[in-house]
Amino acid sequence: MENKHLQQAKDTIAKERNFKDWNDLNKGKIRVYNEEYIDQIATEYHRLMSEWVSVDEISKEDKEIIDAWIIESGKIAMALFMTIGLKNGIEATMVNDYNGEYYKLSFIKLPQPPK
Repeated sequence: MENKHLQQAKDTIAKERNFKDWNDLNKGKIRVYNEEYIDQIATEYHRLMSEWVSVDEISKEDKEIIDAWIIESGKIAMALFMTIGLKNGIEATMVNDYNGEYYKLSFIKLPQPPK
C-alpha cells in the first residue's frame, strides 16, 4: 500500500506538468521514472513529511497507539532508572509531566548486615 504523502507528491509533480494526476501522466508516452521526476517527487515528499501535523488531525486509533507507547516507554525508562539508581546509589528529582508534581527519588545502598 502506498503512502498517501508519496501519492500526493507524485500528483503535485504531475499537475505541474499540466496532467490531472500521476495516473494521468502515466497514461502518456512520457518516460515517467526518469531521474528528474524522481528527484522532484523526493523533494516534494520530504516537504510534505516535514510539515507539522495538528493533534486534532490524528485519528482516535493513532492517539491510542501513541498513548500506549508513551505509557510503556515510561515504564521501561522508570525500570531502567530504578535499576541503575539502586546499583549506583544515586539521587534524582523527577517531574510528573501530567500534573507537574515533583518526586525525589533516593537510591541509597543499604549497609551490609552484621555477621
